[in-house]
Amino acid sequence: MKFSRKTVKIGTFTLILTAIVLAVIIALNLLASELPASVKSIDTTKEKLYTIGDETKAVLKDIKNEVQIYLFVEKGQETNNTMTIEGLLDQYAGENGNISYKIIDPADNPNFSKQYTDEAIVSDSVIVTSGNKTRVINGGEWTMFETEQGRLTSEQYNTYAAMMYNYYGQTLEAVELFMGETNLTSAIAYVTSENTDKVYALTGHGETPLSDGYAEIVTSSNVDYESLNLLTGDGTIPDDCTILIINYPSQDISEQELETISDYFTNGGSVILVTTIDYIDQNKEPNLISLAARAGMQPQEGVIFEGDQTGYQSYPYYLVPSVSPSAPGSLISEDALTYFMPASHGVEEKEGTGAVFTPILVTSDSSYLKTDIYNIDHFEKDDADIEGPFTVAALSTLDNGETTSSFFWFTSPAYFEKNADYGGNSSLFKSILGYSSKGAVTTSVEPKTISTTTLTVNESQAGAWRTVFIAVIPLVILAAGFVVWIVRRKKR
Repeated sequence: MKFSRKTVKIGTFTLILTAIVLAVIIALNLLASELPASVKSIDTTKEKLYTIGDETKAVLKDIKNEVQIYLFVEKGQETNNTMTIEGLLDQYAGENGNISYKIIDPADNPNFSKQYTDEAIVSDSVIVTSGNKTRVINGGEWTMFETEQGRLTSEQYNTYAAMMYNYYGQTLEAVELFMGETNLTSAIAYVTSENTDKVYALTGHGETPLSDGYAEIVTSSNVDYESLNLLTGDGTIPDDCTILIINYPSQDISEQELETISDYFTNGGSVILVTTIDYIDQNKEPNLISLAARAGMQPQEGVIFEGDQTGYQSYPYYLVPSVSPSAPGSLISEDALTYFMPASHGVEEKEGTGAVFTPILVTSDSSYLKTDIYNIDHFEKDDADIEGPFTVAALSTLDNGETTSSFFWFTSPAYFEKNADYGGNSSLFKSILGYSSKGAVTTSVEPKTISTTTLTVNESQAGAWRTVFIAVIPLVILAAGFVVWIVRRKKR
């Protein structure tokens, strides 16, 4: 069979063109693989689960040290969260070259995590490390449920929901949250921060421990949290103490503790005191009252009732106070939040101390104070009752020229109870952490509400699609070129 010169030229041109197209496709695939995840990945989820926000980008931009992230997933046990977390990690690594991540199969490396933590590592857990600092994100912390009882993990939610249904026949309503960006940004900010300050909670006097929800607020704000007993050890407050919390003690502090805490406060320390009517009214804690007096505060004995129906919930002593006009703007959220201070006494300024007294939460003009708390047989106002308004949360600051000290006083024993939080109490506590922390890197990335099912592709599916785009499609184009060449040759 003889081929004309024209036919050969056409065939050669077709082959060259096909080869060029194939080379362009391969080059584009190679180039695309080098692009940052934010460019080559399109987030089609309604909630933008794979998209990081401006606050996260600001945190990542300033990172100078290497950050290594380990995602623990056993092969074949991937979940929807696994795919979403890996997608997020791609975004984080694409924002800063100092951030890298690696997937660890605990079945192949059962002891790998022990060099960083003693915690049990379950599937989808992440370890974030930089230098000598490490933060562990437990596999059950990626999805949370926002309920009236507070924020619950999936396990806690399932347990509580089952109890509600079995015992009361009620459905536990909740909003499902994805905590991916919240957890990762907080962990990265923590391990890259040079801050080593801590929040200490005083113990040894029957204090009520912080609820899990409030302890989580401390750690998620990148401040460590420990208990402190001044009656043991050397009896001193550590230099890294950012805030000393004295939460609802049932016994008074000692004279020696009074002097130790006073010295800490007057030299730039921050104290949060939570008290209850009972011990204030019976003068069972004179040393604590003396501590507050040195900070420029004194209690008003008795229980506060609210006469304005918008100022209480269910009972007149379940106070829903408002924000004082004099409250520092840095402590108060712009959102209209609900603050809850049940069974409160009042607090007022003690003059002559040099401290500046600032009300934070106050009751209405219709509130009143009943002083004989053990003989209350009705809630209505009597002529002998003291008229409001009253301060139920206050800040006192003391400036000695070199440092500024802060003393916060909350007069409801329920302030640190998560089930008594309607958004305002915890928001105020977060603001206090930022207000008092000395150099701590705090973040406030909000979780994302999950309202739709995300489309995920596992590794085997991803491999199949790579084969289609890298091999099958180019071969189809090449074959099409040959078909065109043969058809044209036959026509001639």
